Amino acid sequence: MRSNTRMKKLLEQLEIDPGEKLKEVIGQAPEIILIDGCVFLADVCANCKAIRLEQFPDRTGYECLINHTHHRVGRGKKALTRVFEYIAGIRRSLRSLGGENFMIIIAVAKGEATVRFHQSRPGEVWLTDDLELYKHEAIMTIPA
Repeated sequence: MRSNTRMKKLLEQLEIDPGEKLKEVIGQAPEIILIDGCVFLADVCANCKAIRLEQFPDRTGYECLINHTHHRVGRGKKALTRVFEYIAGIRRSLRSLGGENFMIIIAVAKGEATVRFHQSRPGEVWLTDDLELYKHEAIMTIPA
């Protein structure tokens, strides 16, 4: 896992250990489907039928646009903890595919967490390597 300073401070302030939360899977892991060599959350993808791979420069951008969910977290520990539990479910679903590497990204800003993921592919990236460049968001990347 990698985080920028904003995320480290947020987790420290709320006393959240994401490593521990990622080990806990409460409830069912979300269903994952494969389309055009891409991996998607089934329930999110069902609402994105007008979006096509041809509209993107690469599969990573396609996956990140479709595989993003918004979670209201305010400033509380409980809501952000639930987001990490949700991420644990996604991680479990992705790992069940076997053999592929994935990156899960959580960004927190203005009381909202955005979670997205993509398959790791050579020459394709969603975020810059220097997470400190994201000045207005608390960012964490989680390999799956």
